[in-house]
Amino acid sequence: MNIIYIVQANSWNLNAGTPIIANQYALLAKNKNFNVCVVTPTNNKENFYKILKKNDILYYSIPSITEWRLNGFDEKKNIIDEDLKLPFKPDLIHIIDWLHFDSQFLYTISNLKVPIIRHYCAFEDFCYFVHPIYKKKDNSLCNFKLNADICSDCISENIFKNYKFLKRVKSFLLNEKKKNLQMLKIKLKDRVRIANSHIDNIYNHLIFPSKSFADYFFTHAKATKPYSVIPHGIKLNKIINKKSSKETFNIIYTGGYAYRKGWEIVEKSFDKLLRKYPNKIKLRIYGDKNKIKKSKLGKFENIEFFDHFNHNEIKSVLSWADIGILPSLFETYGTIIREYLSFNVIPVVSNFFGANDIIKNNENGIILEKNCFEDLVFSVEKILNNKEFANKLRKNIFETKIISEDEEFDKINEIYNLYK
Repeated sequence: MNIIYIVQANSWNLNAGTPIIANQYALLAKNKNFNVCVVTPTNNKENFYKILKKNDILYYSIPSITEWRLNGFDEKKNIIDEDLKLPFKPDLIHIIDWLHFDSQFLYTISNLKVPIIRHYCAFEDFCYFVHPIYKKKDNSLCNFKLNADICSDCISENIFKNYKFLKRVKSFLLNEKKKNLQMLKIKLKDRVRIANSHIDNIYNHLIFPSKSFADYFFTHAKATKPYSVIPHGIKLNKIINKKSSKETFNIIYTGGYAYRKGWEIVEKSFDKLLRKYPNKIKLRIYGDKNKIKKSKLGKFENIEFFDHFNHNEIKSVLSWADIGILPSLFETYGTIIREYLSFNVIPVVSNFFGANDIIKNNENGIILEKNCFEDLVFSVEKILNNKEFANKLRKNIFETKIISEDEEFDKINEIYNLYK
């Protein structure tokens, strides 16, 4: 079978979720003797329509669109050649995500008349911010019905916040706010219509990483296509059922400075915890090293700061840890908590989509029901001050069933076989 995978970035840069998934699928498909190519967008003109081979996988680059959040759904824009010059004619196309591609690209690949599988790992088709967490003031999930007026109000309220990915579009609302806001409403109205038309007219099958995210998705999307729920698998490691007998706990947080990953909760929580337990906690923070060093936590001596790690380094990163923190405001699955479990790291995580699929609260981890800094402080203290409780969690983690990447791909392959 000839398979084309489509994803937002080169998959050998293994520090982002969907490129990791694309790389994993491509390698596993290659092992089954499939002919595989990963298509990614690029803004480097020298690489337009060029093939690169890396890790025994073909990568093919096409032009990316600027300001995807505003222009990705503009059906009048067409920045790609009608003849994509793909390395081979595919039998099936699997879209992991299509950030930075233009809408016309989807219509171009649909003209190939082959089955197209659409994997939804986020909410980028329907939410301008990709992760629908900005409208409500309490950091909870947006549950508003998709509406151009509501969404444009949300954007205008949040566009001025100091998040890196918003800086480029500030001027869009700053210059002629009233005029541009009206234009934005038109774009958003078109966006919902076009996103639904993609499901109706382009995709043959939808895949979601968790049932709870699929349920949320279908409250907004008018979709009647067949779909499957397939949890992300991981490369399993031999975990050790070690007991918490030592006095110092190694705690890890891998979300960097990202608002979505709960950085503000982490900063406030550990500012308190490290003051209270200076000799009982060692903390490692991965991601946005220089920014976080300037935060409140930069003054503590028992913290180590790192940039985002390459996924190939995960064994050395997680082998060190006793407790793994993930107070995310939005995840569709949370692969990292499966990796925590694989290394017998006690997960303390928010109640995002997919968390309850594998974490039983106070049995093999802790789920933060309120996801506020008080809740995180209380939960970490519960582990620090109760060795019997910590050992119970570790014992249950050791017995928790975790899906492997091979098991996941076997389920993916079952879907491929439906469309042979």
